[in-house]
Amino acid sequence: MRREQHLLNAGWQFAFGENPGAERMPPAADWYDVGLPHSFSLPDFREERFYVGFGCYRRTIDAPESWTGAWVALEFLGVFQVADVYLNGVHVGRHEGGYTPFIVDISDAVRAGGNELFVRVDNRWNPRIAPRGGDYSFAGGIYRDVSVLVADRVRTDWHGIGVSTPIITPESAQLAAAVDIANDEDQHTLVTVRAEVRDAGHTVAHLSHAVAAVRPGGSAKVLLKGSLGSPVLWDLDTPHLYELVVTVSVDGVVRDEVSTRFGVRSIEFTIDRGFFLNGRHVDLHGVNVHQNRGGWGDAGTRASIRRDVELVKNAGFNIIRGSHYPHHLAFAEECDRQGVLFWSELHFWGIGGENVEGYWFASAYPVNEADDADFEESLRTALREMIRTQRNHPSIITWSVGNEAFFSEDAVIDKAKALTTELVSLVHEWDPTRPASVGGAQRKGFDVLGDVAGYNGDGAELFHEPSVPSLVAEYHGVAGRGSGSFDVQWQYGVGPSMPGARGRSCGRVSTTRPSCPITVGTV
Repeated sequence: MRREQHLLNAGWQFAFGENPGAERMPPAADWYDVGLPHSFSLPDFREERFYVGFGCYRRTIDAPESWTGAWVALEFLGVFQVADVYLNGVHVGRHEGGYTPFIVDISDAVRAGGNELFVRVDNRWNPRIAPRGGDYSFAGGIYRDVSVLVADRVRTDWHGIGVSTPIITPESAQLAAAVDIANDEDQHTLVTVRAEVRDAGHTVAHLSHAVAAVRPGGSAKVLLKGSLGSPVLWDLDTPHLYELVVTVSVDGVVRDEVSTRFGVRSIEFTIDRGFFLNGRHVDLHGVNVHQNRGGWGDAGTRASIRRDVELVKNAGFNIIRGSHYPHHLAFAEECDRQGVLFWSELHFWGIGGENVEGYWFASAYPVNEADDADFEESLRTALREMIRTQRNHPSIITWSVGNEAFFSEDAVIDKAKALTTELVSLVHEWDPTRPASVGGAQRKGFDVLGDVAGYNGDGAELFHEPSVPSLVAEYHGVAGRGSGSFDVQWQYGVGPSMPGARGRSCGRVSTTRPSCPITVGTV
């Protein structure tokens, strides 16, 4: 059957509170009419306090008869931070973690006609769910898009295509596509998987096909290989994207077709020569970006994301650090489209000052041993979801496993470092095409745990000869305002004084080139 995706952002009702039993009751008259994306804190103008607790959402899904017998799932791109999902009064799924997409399979729960969807959201601080600390609001809500997905029960799995280009020359690019196949039928199924590359709608390459036997209710992974002649590289000024189209057939009948965009490019971080894109040295000048926006809080639209990336690009920057958590999928999409590099980061996050258990000023790593296992698993799950849903974006040049996790109690700092090391290893396992970075690594030996170190603040002046490739990942200047203008006083040896900077932020002096070194900063 033909795949379907229906956006469910309109037509919701919302009420604060836990509302016990409301998932089985008719809508109450005093619920608000809202649309998504939505936040508990709307409108948000950076008040000192924000609502912490429960909020409930409901709406009706009208399902046609054609959905009967199909695979049907709800896709949530972001809910902060615990979501319990009900359909027609029945609990159908739960997700913990506020920044990564997830799906809830409702194939056996949905019925033809009207279906009552109910979501209870909880944004209370939880010692077993990352992040335990951070310096921005953690407003609750369904603050990113929600869709219903419909496909055949024999299909490519959700975000089940990973594309890489292991060898690139001017004449050709080797292609490798790992495809996950799902079989929700009650019998063994022999599937044939094919793929082709399209450029502006025209087929420009075919990959090898594969045949796999998939057990009932199981899955299988197949690897398809091919080559692309005279590839057009994805670059900052020419962000060219290809489309990989995968079809799944059974007995000669196509059961599913799905596509993903990708780019052909090479990246290299070096200790002493900087960063290279497609074999060309590139000085990195960038900004850190949080997802909150004036008035809207975390509930940003795709249009606002497009605008933000465009503003960064037009200001002369070429990289964005997604601080300090996985961002909306549209963010990397826009970086792909506009030609901006992206540092994608996990929310293993600490904050300076006195640690306070019970709120987002706690030790980055748990202080109570009973919380360790669940906390660590929350980060493994989030890392897996971040990589799986964003791995094909050429703009992403590294997976960062956290930010300033050294802000953990001294008694558990070894555990925090061991977890960081494990997350780095998982990056290598789940995506060997990109390096694993450690953000905010200027204290307690965290900088040597990954492939790339990101030094924040005074790390810009503490580590002039690091033993791993490094960036100034975060710094700030002190701005004094008078007569309608800003007088910026740069700190930690970072400033726009280097030749060739053209007014952009610049960092530590390169020993090999008379230009700005690799630097990512906030201005």
